[in-house]
Amino acid sequence: DTEQSLHWLKQRVEKICQANPWLVGRLVRGKDKKLLLSYFESPTGDDIDAVVALETTPIRAVSAKTPYGKMTQALIGAKVKVPSGLSLINKPTRVSKFTLIPAGNNGNNEHSLVVSISHVVADGHTYHQILSMLSPNAAIERLSPVRKLQTFLPMTNDAIGQEESSFLTSIGLVINVAMSFLWSRSCGQRTRAVARFVDHSLVHQAKTDAQNRLGKASDEFVCSTNDIITSSFGKAVQADFLIMAINLRNRMKYLESNDAGNYEAGIPYGPPSFETPEAI
Repeated sequence: DTEQSLHWLKQRVEKICQANPWLVGRLVRGKDKKLLLSYFESPTGDDIDAVVALETTPIRAVSAKTPYGKMTQALIGAKVKVPSGLSLINKPTRVSKFTLIPAGNNGNNEHSLVVSISHVVADGHTYHQILSMLSPNAAIERLSPVRKLQTFLPMTNDAIGQEESSFLTSIGLVINVAMSFLWSRSCGQRTRAVARFVDHSLVHQAKTDAQNRLGKASDEFVCSTNDIITSSFGKAVQADFLIMAINLRNRMKYLESNDAGNYEAGIPYGPPSFETPEAI
């Protein structure tokens, strides 16, 4: 039932936003030109109405049976996602949006919930924490939006490696990426989003193989599933250069699970470095 679903969604989002009021925040440019997140500690009904929406027009490509890539393309052109960061500055638009939409055209009166949060205020870890709180049985947690940039950036460079960090921000790499982007746009080869399921039996075998190569016992940690997928992907596409994202929470001092924001970093690898999962 659309009305009941929307009513439940508003109540749930209100509880989440009472614990995490930064979700109804706005990006503003301060007098000193610094970019700030502006919000009140206690969100009002108007704040909740600003982030919860009902889209009455079905998006046919949004259903449980739609391939991920096709659904992503359909959502990019829809009005269900938070605009890019520059489009939010000094505007009434909030940094998050929870939209209920009719799912496809299957006649079953099913609905989909689309959750969009600006990357300016959240990375994948924070996004999934908020997403999980929408489950009726999940605990609603208070995440900390206090930035830790003073310690995060220098410590990240040390953790990843000064040489590697410098390479990621080097003029050469930036120009290379920019030229590749312009070439793909001009030649019509747009980026496509694709999702695949992971064969867990092959992952288990890969871990066993890594243990055998290192002479480790079966209960000793040698590599993660992410290491295996990253190594396999790099070799499959014969990558010259590979960047793996890593969540640095609980891996570095002062960073904890409840820190909301962008606390991930990219680690660069050349072909020898991702030849095997344990090398990663």
